Amino acid sequence: MIIRKVRKYKTEQRVENVKVSEDKMLNQRFVQMINVVRAIVLMVLLRAPSLSAGELSGRVMDTVTGKPAADVHVSIQATKQSLSGRKSKGELRETRTDADGKYQFSALSSFAYNIWADAADRTCSALNSIQVVDGEITAVDDLQLVEGNWIEGRLLTLRGEPLSHDPQTGERLRVGLNGPARPLSGASLESAPIDDDGRFRLRVTVGRNFIRLLTPELWEQTWKKEKYERGIDIEDSRPLTVNFRILDQQPKRRPPPPRPSRDPVNLPVPVAAERDCAETIRDLGGWYRIDDDRRVVEINMVYDQGQRALWEGLVK
Repeated sequence: MIIRKVRKYKTEQRVENVKVSEDKMLNQRFVQMINVVRAIVLMVLLRAPSLSAGELSGRVMDTVTGKPAADVHVSIQATKQSLSGRKSKGELRETRTDADGKYQFSALSSFAYNIWADAADRTCSALNSIQVVDGEITAVDDLQLVEGNWIEGRLLTLRGEPLSHDPQTGERLRVGLNGPARPLSGASLESAPIDDDGRFRLRVTVGRNFIRLLTPELWEQTWKKEKYERGIDIEDSRPLTVNFRILDQQPKRRPPPPRPSRDPVNLPVPVAAERDCAETIRDLGGWYRIDDDRRVVEINMVYDQGQRALWEGLVK
């Protein structure tokens, strides 16, 4: 009897151990299934933005060596126009080219972008306002690295003294540059510090470049700043010298010149769409003639006594 009871106990113990092992295996399988499901969901979530966003790819070439430019910084930024009325600030994104000079940006919103490259001893004309479309890969033209040209000069007072630091804050002054390398359509610019002798130097590309002081108060005091705001054309490889002169105080804005007094003769009034132009012609001392439909058909900006007599006869 004792032997039978022992055997029965061992059998029951084995059955119980088997059940425990089966439960553990089921729990392990359940955990594995849960982990697989989590991994699949995570992959879907990570890929979802790229499925709806756009991508952009291109290549950087060094025109000096004639070879693809490897390990070069490439930047991309949405243009100011494409961000108009949106909350996005158009953050600057960067990457590096591979051994073949190729680069790629992914998860881009459907904006227009400026793209440019930076490399030592080189400059580059940016790709301006390249449109990216959701769900598409945009292939762009090669970015061309060139040696470029130089804009160099000094910042001086009217007495010829160099300026290098802000008189108000003591911070070192800088000049900024927009142009082919950093288009005005974007928020980025190139800049360079002004040394203790008032000198600065910027590498530039061929084309129209816009250089200015980055301190607004001093820029307002710069003599003939309107000339630089219209842009400077860079056409050859010779360095261009630009010297900024700072006035002792901001120039007073000149009032507009007075308009010349009108000739006392009253001319017939044209149709409404042409009245503003007709008024301007009269303000400038000119004459005009209208046809039967009351439209201006002739303008005379030369004062002539005989013509005046003719007009007076017509008016009468």
